[in-house]
Amino acid sequence: MSRSVFVAGGDPAIGHAIARSFIDAGDQVAVGFPRDGAPEGALVVPLDVADPDSIEAALAVVEANHGTVEVLVVGTELPRDEPTQLDAGAFDPVVDANLRNAVGLVRSVVGEMKSGRIVVLSSVGGVRGAACRSHYAAAHGGLVGFTRSIARELGSRFTANVLALGFVETKAADDDIALHGALYIGDIPLQRTATLEEVGGMARFLASDDAAYVTGAVIPLDGGYGIGY
Repeated sequence: MSRSVFVAGGDPAIGHAIARSFIDAGDQVAVGFPRDGAPEGALVVPLDVADPDSIEAALAVVEANHGTVEVLVVGTELPRDEPTQLDAGAFDPVVDANLRNAVGLVRSVVGEMKSGRIVVLSSVGGVRGAACRSHYAAAHGGLVGFTRSIARELGSRFTANVLALGFVETKAADDDIALHGALYIGDIPLQRTATLEEVGGMARFLASDDAAYVTGAVIPLDGGYGIGY
């Protein structure tokens, strides 16, 4: 059966790939990104993930067009380097964008969902750590704890899993690799970045019947970058 899928927040390139994967599988997909644009066949919903009123309005549009959300995919921001990460001026905005906003979005959507699947996009940095990105790693470590907690609390109604991404073929990753080069690629056993199609396929798998008994898991899509963590 076609499901109501809401892909919200985060990097548009990654969100587009995930939305495309669900559309190709026959689902009804709505997308809410911080910036414009969506794959063909998706319902575009204006959304500011930092604004509870905007989330409520977006959900009303999704439900009016596709029915109650059954699959929620929550995106997050891509990493930034900052010269000083521990003062509030640098730390707080990154934690807000990557943790607080995601938590608020999940809280709002879960209140409307009867049951379903929640996939939270995170980063291998949340479990492996990330030099020069302690703010980003702290936020994504928080997402792991949050997602595992709601998996326990809401297990009779939902599965909730983390998709922990390594380097994905986006402009941000390309810029990182251009800057740090072989240092990053050399740490990835598979010696390449993930394709956007691989991200979309794994997100869809976590929302599929094949993953019906998987919850509270952290699934790495990182080419082995986080092995051992």
